[in-house]
Amino acid sequence: MSGPATLSPLSVYHGSLRLLDRISLCLTPGRTVALVGQSGAGKSLTAAALAGALPPTLTREGGVLSTRDGRVPQVASLLQNPRSAFNPLMTMEAHALETLATVGVRGQAARQRIAAALEDAGLAPEVRNAYAFELSGGMLQRMMLALGLMQQASFLIADEPTSDLDPRSCQRSLSLIETVVREHGMGVLLITHDLGVVNACADEVHVISEGRLVESTTPETLCCAPSSDAARRLLAAHHALYDEEPL
Repeated sequence: MSGPATLSPLSVYHGSLRLLDRISLCLTPGRTVALVGQSGAGKSLTAAALAGALPPTLTREGGVLSTRDGRVPQVASLLQNPRSAFNPLMTMEAHALETLATVGVRGQAARQRIAAALEDAGLAPEVRNAYAFELSGGMLQRMMLALGLMQQASFLIADEPTSDLDPRSCQRSLSLIETVVREHGMGVLLITHDLGVVNACADEVHVISEGRLVESTTPETLCCAPSSDAARRLLAAHHALYDEEPL
């Protein structure tokens, strides 16, 4: 497992229009960092840039994630629409073998890693023979997590991991993320608009608004004494949605 990794200032452009303005974060193994903001603030664009999945119409500047000794760590992704990440013509085992081949693991060693990762992600061994259309969204998210565990990734980017799930699947997804942090020492960048999720899971939180980081603090401070207008708007929306007292 690598040490802390820092994202060099990341900017993303559409032509001359700057969509992200020098976003810089530090990820640490065994800790969860949340990036929060309203729709359109730049959260998922940051995740796409980190995953190397920016559309060809956009250009990036900076945004290299590296450790103190200059190494680029292995990063896994957990997408809000996991079905889009799987080839419908390939089984889960075929996806897993292809993923492991990219890190030089093949044959019996690959199959052993697959079995262990499926178990850690809460998936039955039979899932390896399934196609994406045969699995629920929650199961596909767990499969994405299993792929990251197989690669022995140092960090996980979880982009709105609860947005398309029912309450039961939502809780299971968050529990699995907490498990990989606790048991595998993986560092997590949790991208969400849900402050309840942040309060339950995150060690630190950054607020993004109009493509810029406007506040960096702890979940407790954010919920009790936010310093930015963007954070205050998020809190107001959260309380209005859930009709509750402050967190």
